[in-house]
Amino acid sequence: MLWSLLLLAALVTGPGGIALAGGDSVITPGIGAGRIKLGESKDSVLHTLGKADNVNDSGEGYVVYEYYRPWMQVVVHDGRVQVILVRDKAFRTTRGIGVGTPMAEAEASLAPGYERRDGQAGPELISSEGIRFLFGKGDKVICIEVRAPSR
Repeated sequence: MLWSLLLLAALVTGPGGIALAGGDSVITPGIGAGRIKLGESKDSVLHTLGKADNVNDSGEGYVVYEYYRPWMQVVVHDGRVQVILVRDKAFRTTRGIGVGTPMAEAEASLAPGYERRDGQAGPELISSEGIRFLFGKGDKVICIEVRAPSR
């Protein structure tokens, strides 16, 4: 019985013991990742995710709150979420793309008009819908960035 409960807990719990139920691990382009939404307050992020594992203050109004479980970075400017970077395999876009997805599959999920670039770390796909995929070795997604849509 105890093993069954532990297995159930492992199945419904994200990395590090943070529960990721249903919509808690969905990335919506131009909107947010899980329960973190673009435009929400820093205080709301801290209430939802707790104290960050690492905080980097640029001194220019940008503060990056880094969480290792779930593995994400929340970029705040003037007290509001501007960008969310997700590196956690538990998260998937509304079209099923996540960390580890091959480039061809990620590219096929994007609406026409996306841009393909060579970034500092490797190839990138950027959509005006408010999402950017960064690729590493083997041309697989290593990071998903949620940002405001560009129209």
